[in-house]
Amino acid sequence: MEEFKDGELKFVEDDLLSELAIDRMNLDVICENHSELFAGVALARATATSFHKRAELIVKETKAEVGNLIRTERLEEGLKTTENQLMELIDMNATIKKARKWRLETGSILGKMEALLTAFEHRRSMINNEVQMLITNTARATGESNTQRMNESIRKKRDKKE
Repeated sequence: MEEFKDGELKFVEDDLLSELAIDRMNLDVICENHSELFAGVALARATATSFHKRAELIVKETKAEVGNLIRTERLEEGLKTTENQLMELIDMNATIKKARKWRLETGSILGKMEALLTAFEHRRSMINNEVQMLITNTARATGESNTQRMNESIRKKRDKKE
């Protein structure tokens, strides 16, 4: 069975979580880096999805194989087995338990990757908002500065006339 464990993801998750913060003083750098970060998260999610789907398939395949083995063994021993008994025996099998545990782990990782992807999508909209606010504030400050200069110029001209 392939291994893709939560612990191996932890360092990636921590790095990505720290990148979610938006430093308003470095919006240019934040904007430049966001696409690369977002792509990294999207690729990690794709990998997690692939592992999870593989884990689901392994559970199904292993269940079928173990079920066939149990049926064969029981028939060789001359024992009849109902479908419910077979399901119970399959559920108690160590290989099945291991496959299900792996499926749960990959599901957890996939959930975390989906949450990170959503967070980075939200980050994108927050970056857009910050940029728009910066543009608006810059325009407003420039406008106020021009208005102040015009008012000052008018006042100086009045003072000269008087």
